[in-house]
Amino acid sequence: MPSSMTRVAILTPDPAEVAYPDLWPKVLARLQRALDAVGIETVPTPWTAHVDDAAALRDYARVLPLLVWGYHHDHARWLRACDTWVRDGVAMSNPARVLAWNSDKRYLLELAAHGIAIPQTMCSDVITHDIIDQAFAGFLHVNVQGVVGARAVIHRATDIDERPDALGGLVTVGPVGGQAAVGARID
Repeated sequence: MPSSMTRVAILTPDPAEVAYPDLWPKVLARLQRALDAVGIETVPTPWTAHVDDAAALRDYARVLPLLVWGYHHDHARWLRACDTWVRDGVAMSNPARVLAWNSDKRYLLELAAHGIAIPQTMCSDVITHDIIDQAFAGFLHVNVQGVVGARAVIHRATDIDERPDALGGLVTVGPVGGQAAVGARID
C-alpha cells in the first residue's frame, strides 16, 4: 500500500564536512521526529549531492535546507547549487535565491540601507584590533565572522588585551587580509 505521508528532503552537510559530526545528526533526528509526528516523512540528503543536478530534489513535495552546515567552506559551490535549485524550480521552504543572498553577510548592510533595523554591523577588509575596538564601543559582546562564514564571539574588549591569542583565533574565521563582518549586540 502506498504511503499517504508527504515526503520532504532535509538538506544535510557535505559528507566530507568535519565540523559538528556528532551534533547535526542529533538535530536531524529531532527534526525527523517532529515532522513524522504530523505525517511528514523526511529524507536526509547532502546538499552537495545536488550542486549541478537537482533532478532528485524534484521527487519531494518540499526541500528544507535546514542543515546545510559548512556551505561557507566552499562558497562558490554553494552559490552554484543555489543557482541550480533556482534554475530547476526546486520547491524550497527558503527560496534558493534568498539562501545565496543571505550567505554573504554584507546583505545586512543592504537591509540597513533600505531602512530595516539590524544589529549594528560593519564590514572590514581586514580584522584588526582597531576594528574590534570600534565594534565594542557601547557593547558587551561582539560577533566577528567572515562575510561568508561562521562566527566567533568576543565578550569584552579586554579579552583581546588580556589574551593576545584572541585575535589570532579569529584569523580562522575572518582571515587577515580577507573581509569580515562585525556585528555588535547589547545584552
